Amino acid sequence: MKRHTCYLTLIIVFINIFISCNKRENLTIEDYLIFFPQGGEIVIKGNIYTLSWIAPHCSEVDIELYNGVDKFYPIEENLANYGKYEWEIPAYIPDSLNYYIKISNSNDISLSTICSGNFEIRSPGQTSFFTDIRDEQTYKIVLIGNQWWMAQNYNYNTGEGSSCYDNNESFCDEYGKMYTQEAAIINRPDGWHLPSDNEWKELESWLGMSTGEIDNTGNRGDNEGTLLKTGGGLGFDALYGGYHNSLFKGYGHKTLEAHFWTSTITQDGKPVIRVISKGVGGISRVETINHDGSSVRYVKDNSIIK
Repeated sequence: MKRHTCYLTLIIVFINIFISCNKRENLTIEDYLIFFPQGGEIVIKGNIYTLSWIAPHCSEVDIELYNGVDKFYPIEENLANYGKYEWEIPAYIPDSLNYYIKISNSNDISLSTICSGNFEIRSPGQTSFFTDIRDEQTYKIVLIGNQWWMAQNYNYNTGEGSSCYDNNESFCDEYGKMYTQEAAIINRPDGWHLPSDNEWKELESWLGMSTGEIDNTGNRGDNEGTLLKTGGGLGFDALYGGYHNSLFKGYGHKTLEAHFWTSTITQDGKPVIRVISKGVGGISRVETINHDGSSVRYVKDNSIIK
């Protein structure tokens, strides 16, 4: 998840915390801070997240999870007044967007209390499997919101229009095949289709991307891409399989970027892709003219499997 480190961001965050948490009026920026969570994050049950804080005027602190105005449960007690705590979110916690973390003085709760902004806890995506009867390959699939997505890169051999990264078959075993947009659209398995730009936006909106960003090109959002990465918790498990560029007639960015086709072409003839990058929390929406090899994640026809 995204962790802000610059001083200006911490000042802004602290002002928000100060307003929302009824602190004593004489506290300063150096007194109390929560570095994670800061508010607005989506976290997934079963994942481990690092809570971090500093409260130098307390000898020891308690960490508690609140849902709205009610304390849900104590996370840990009698910790040092600064540090980190690895929190594995229990499966029994109900999904809600109204959680926040409160850190209190263990010895006198009335003396100092700091809290994060609200964040959301969600369940991991429901998973199943799909077998392509054309070659008997089986793929993990995952339900995210109201959409069933392939949770592995497609690997069906279309002949012309599909290839392995660097023309190395072992990379297809790991990352799936790379396709031209046309081959990806034509060779879809029965009951599935290449998602449109709007279907990607539906996914991104469910992940928390704002309406003000969603139609932009370039990198958008905050941690939506992180949730879709391997280990992000939702089960989409994007792989950094790279791409093929027709302009340079070469492959690139394996282990650094995941490139996924959409079925959409702009009015000026540019195919639209999505890019999830290592070290970047958002999702890039790119209009390209030089891609002729990207990974494919199909989405289920008619949304939810009956």
